[in-house]
Amino acid sequence: MKVRNVILMSGLRLDHPNSFSHQLGLLAKFMEQRDVKVVLADPGFGSQIQCEQSNHLTKIEKLIKKTNAQAVVLLGYPDQFFFLYKIKGVRIPFFLWAQFSSTVDTKALDHVIPVPLTEKTRGFFKKSGVKHIGPIIPHGVDTNLYLPLSVTERQGLKKRYGLKDLFVIGTVGANTIRKRIDKIIESFALFLKNKNDGFLLIKTDRIISLDGTDLKAIAKKSGVLHAIRFITGDLAEERMNELYNSMDMYLNLSEWEGFCIPVIEAMSCGVPVASMPIQGPGETVPYKELLIGESHTLREGERVLYIAEPYGVSKLLIKAYENRRLLADLSHRGRTTVENRFDIRIVTRMWEELIVKTEGSTPSS
Repeated sequence: MKVRNVILMSGLRLDHPNSFSHQLGLLAKFMEQRDVKVVLADPGFGSQIQCEQSNHLTKIEKLIKKTNAQAVVLLGYPDQFFFLYKIKGVRIPFFLWAQFSSTVDTKALDHVIPVPLTEKTRGFFKKSGVKHIGPIIPHGVDTNLYLPLSVTERQGLKKRYGLKDLFVIGTVGANTIRKRIDKIIESFALFLKNKNDGFLLIKTDRIISLDGTDLKAIAKKSGVLHAIRFITGDLAEERMNELYNSMDMYLNLSEWEGFCIPVIEAMSCGVPVASMPIQGPGETVPYKELLIGESHTLREGERVLYIAEPYGVSKLLIKAYENRRLLADLSHRGRTTVENRFDIRIVTRMWEELIVKTEGSTPSS
């Protein structure tokens, strides 16, 4: 059997740039290269009340019939796909490609096959009593676009960006409290007191967050505004690859993550990653030498939040700065791991194998 037609549906709107639409677009591209016809969609049903009053199940059935889809892959959370509670009559498998950091309502999963992004998510599915769990399929990255540049090319990039001879620490993420970019700036400030040739690159969506967190104000208060560059807005893949390649190391201090695509993008570019021992990066990064152990934890229901201690982070940054041989080794290990586990071609084949294996089953089977 061969996969011929698939619906990939995002829990977030496709007309707004977000990690869901980016990942499904990437998967669609590589499925189509293997002669699979793909339809990208989103629920588009509005609020739950509106959804309950509409004939949304008929819309799904019509879409399946029109596309002759063999399967539907849903990327998101159950409450983003309100039709999940009413799909008993649909005769093809539905897969929920998901991450969770707590137990889940199994009623929402009665008629779908959950496919976890990481082992920790799989553990939450098992703890919730979900009987039929699909294989772990992670997010993917195109390793032909995100790749390590030569030493000469990287030096040229640094010179172009005015970063020549500086030790560049970078991070990529939205300016939200969960990403803790404030802690990154505070940690960098302590690092800069010891190593005055450091520089911090921050790629984010906005300088001032929706809750009022002003990153420039934090940098100014910390005395390091002169050694930080903020990059906002969308960048083409080629520019993102250049951005990662201008970094000597990548720093993630998120208090919680589900997966964190920028971490595997950085590793794909050969950039060593320092991260908290959290879900996502704590599972995808293949080495422990840059694992940040100094933190305190908070509980948000079943979810464990890791709050970084800037002083401890700065000590790890100094250690990395002083051991370039270690960074070179981690660069190679990270790239090799991405090539073998997270390349989008591997992810595409995993999805095709799962769809073929379950072809003919129904959401309730």
